[in-house]
Amino acid sequence: MRSLASLCRKITDGTHHSPPIVEKGFPYVTAKHLKKTGLEFHAKPWYVSEEEHKKIFSRCNPEKNDVLYIKDGATTGLAAINEYDFEFSMLSSLALLKPNFELVNSEFLCMFLNHPRTKLVLTANMAGAAITRLTLAKIKDVKVPLPDINTQEKFKEVYISVRAILNKVKASDGLSEQEFNSLSQKAFAGQL
Repeated sequence: MRSLASLCRKITDGTHHSPPIVEKGFPYVTAKHLKKTGLEFHAKPWYVSEEEHKKIFSRCNPEKNDVLYIKDGATTGLAAINEYDFEFSMLSSLALLKPNFELVNSEFLCMFLNHPRTKLVLTANMAGAAITRLTLAKIKDVKVPLPDINTQEKFKEVYISVRAILNKVKASDGLSEQEFNSLSQKAFAGQL
């Protein structure tokens, strides 16, 4: 068992103030862009000015293969891998986890965070009165059962294969998000 803080090079969150949304500029990602099917910025894009982006990005710099984690609101406890190559800014409803790839891969970390038991443990004692939230301190203290990196790499291969199949099925059959999630759980449990 290792703490999440010991497995990541950086754990932080996005801006704690809501910058003005502009028509064109730098992409601005919030919890609404993170779905069980992954990060979906282009469906409902938001943008911030270059000035706002530079301020936010200087402390919270998401890169491809980082893990984004919703830490407050109705969808708290949902994680997704950043598959985008472009720079974007984030709101504080999202935590940014930069895995140390020598210790943990993004796919294993994401699936661990999305496991129902992990979510239950983390969300059981959320802080806050009006809006409940996970604090960065609580996220950093999460204990992760860590298999060796070779086992994680095998898991990554299966993860990528299953995601590819499910995405094809979803695209061809027009599956709802609920149906996609049900299929995902069955696939990873070896029930398909």
